[in-house]
Amino acid sequence: FKYNDFPEDCPLEPGLLNEDIDQLGDQDKIKFLYALLVKVQANSKEKINQLILDLELLLERKDELEAMYRAEEVSKMKIIGMTITGASINNSLVKLLMPEVVLVEEAAEILEPQLLVALTPNLKHLIMIGDHHQLPPQVNTYTLKKKYHFDTSMMQRLVENKLPFVQLTLQNRMRPEIAELLSDIYPNLKSNIARVGSIPLPKILANSSYFWSHSAEECSERSKSNPEEVDRALSLGLLLVTYGHKPTEITILCAYLGQTALMKHQLAKYMISFPGLVSKENQFIISTIDNYQGDEN
Repeated sequence: FKYNDFPEDCPLEPGLLNEDIDQLGDQDKIKFLYALLVKVQANSKEKINQLILDLELLLERKDELEAMYRAEEVSKMKIIGMTITGASINNSLVKLLMPEVVLVEEAAEILEPQLLVALTPNLKHLIMIGDHHQLPPQVNTYTLKKKYHFDTSMMQRLVENKLPFVQLTLQNRMRPEIAELLSDIYPNLKSNIARVGSIPLPKILANSSYFWSHSAEECSERSKSNPEEVDRALSLGLLLVTYGHKPTEITILCAYLGQTALMKHQLAKYMISFPGLVSKENQFIISTIDNYQGDEN
């Protein structure tokens, strides 16, 4: 008999197991087998559950021993670098290392719970480097973001609560007239003229920045895109290439993933139409603004 052959309302009679099966009628033999199967199943379940518990304990012990071994090796280093995700995954290792100083780069983009995981009880000095005016931590759940403010990093929260902090006042990356566009965000920002004053303008352009207006409406599906802006950006890029700039010197930043995808799709067509100007090995850098943060070209 298969276990599933027994009706659900078949009464369980454990006492039958003490009877001589040869002395039982056909119906009682079925009940006898049913009771036997239930007993075997129960015993097997207990054994399996115990084996699972034993395995979990062994795996936990194995992880502890591996963490201790790694901690012994890594503790010989003066500086240990990890991503914040790596610090979470290797939390047992971090606890064994017991760092007294933790330096966090791009701290304004890190979720506060993630950062807390990387902090140990014997921490003496936490250094957070970042810019709370730029990208906040990425939170995909609307409720966590709006109701519980998960998109506020520890760095931003401490700054907003008037904890003293140091802010850079001299920028070394962009021409001064571009930096002036940021004065509403960074009112005290100055330019290191000795360094950025000599950055050359792109060839054939008379100014550092242009605002190029149009009236073409954007498309909005999963993500927004605008074919008019795609054609303008790529055409301007090709114009700069014809006057001597390398395609890899030109970065096109898009506000939306949809615009980025459309830009790359159109660029593939441009490679066919203008094979001497752009190619797979030598093409424009196309990225969303968020993904390009921290880079420059």
